[in-house]
Amino acid sequence: MKIIILTVNHLYANKVTKDVIFDQGTQIKLIVESETLLPKKSKLQALKKYLNISGLFYVVIQVIKLEIYKMLLSKFYSYKPMAVNLKIRLAKSRDVNEKVFINKLKKINPDLIISIYFNQILSNEIIDIPKKGVINIHPGYLPDYKGVSPVFWALANGEKYAGVSVHYINKGIDTGKIIERKKIKIEKNDTEDSLYWKLCEIGSPLLTKTIREIKLGKVKTINNIGGKYYSLPTKEAVKRFVKNRKFFILRDYLFR
Repeated sequence: MKIIILTVNHLYANKVTKDVIFDQGTQIKLIVESETLLPKKSKLQALKKYLNISGLFYVVIQVIKLEIYKMLLSKFYSYKPMAVNLKIRLAKSRDVNEKVFINKLKKINPDLIISIYFNQILSNEIIDIPKKGVINIHPGYLPDYKGVSPVFWALANGEKYAGVSVHYINKGIDTGKIIERKKIKIEKNDTEDSLYWKLCEIGSPLLTKTIREIKLGKVKTINNIGGKYYSLPTKEAVKRFVKNRKFFILRDYLFR
């Protein structure tokens, strides 16, 4: 089976991508990293949008996290050494829906495309390429938490549980049929980072299990109906979040 992975270059995505590479090896023919923060926007435009919606404090925190990720990825978590060793092709794209890039995907003729926290909306033309469909790992319990930053929103909303889901991608956003999902209890000392990492750790085996089931043609799905779509964190939600939670604790990165 020929597999293409679509992902982003942050800590959580690298962890899950490494696990999939370890499980599937040379069946992965291409890994594509998104080079954009928000679809169809430059970095400056994306920054302005984040500032307008989420506020300066949120943006500063996320920039600090990104810098920490860069340091950790370069030493411990990057999937790239493993991919290079297996001679898996690597590529980057600001817009995977460009005709030239779509043609590259078609030439590979993949059986399956896997989205690992990919931050671009896929066109119907891409969705229709792989014979066995496009699947996505989503750090939210579907159908309840669709959309952007579900870990943040679960904490900001004071939920008792969070979850991770593996689902098919269709024309909507996080609306395709659910293949696997799992809930975990949110602990009092959970930060946005610690909860996201926990969801990666339980979501990764759900994803590799799904891939194997797809190979065997034994996938069972449930409908993804209802729930709520969340967009970027709002300033009001950030204020609500910081009353009871932290975004990260530095020692968690050091002793993970």
